[in-house]
Amino acid sequence: SDLFGAAGDGVTDDTAAIQRAIDQVYFGNFAITTPKLRRTIYFPAGVYLITSALTLPSHAILVGEGKDRSTISQTGNYAVFVLKDTTGGVGAGYTSVGNPAINITLRDMTLSTTTGSHDMITLDVVDQVELTRLRIVGATSNSTSTSTSGQNAIYVRPHTSGIGDI
Repeated sequence: SDLFGAAGDGVTDDTAAIQRAIDQVYFGNFAITTPKLRRTIYFPAGVYLITSALTLPSHAILVGEGKDRSTISQTGNYAVFVLKDTTGGVGAGYTSVGNPAINITLRDMTLSTTTGSHDMITLDVVDQVELTRLRIVGATSNSTSTSTSGQNAIYVRPHTSGIGDI
């Protein structure tokens, strides 16, 4: 199956193809806030090399064929996934404190890194996140955390004061 031109061969840089898939599916003319109209991006079995962070908007649903079959491997010194706010800001430019990213789903895949020590998934100011059957492989110092110090496999900062629905 074709993922917007991503090879998934473990050799080709698939960053642009995967980001293009995310952007076209979630920033198209779909009513993505309506549950029955939400789209899922499937990662067929393979190893998808990326060299920068992939940015996710609200309502993103990314599903692999299983944590032993679909792998996204970060070869740069970046997270695998970071959030994109409604203005397109990411990282230090993320401005949706009052309007958090919601409904992020990642499941049935492996996320790995081959370089550096950094967060693997950065979910900053979120509500309603589902992380299911994920394998995290790489150079991190903590498994999961809401700490802002050190590197984490998954860095989560909930929108509310409690961990809520994550």
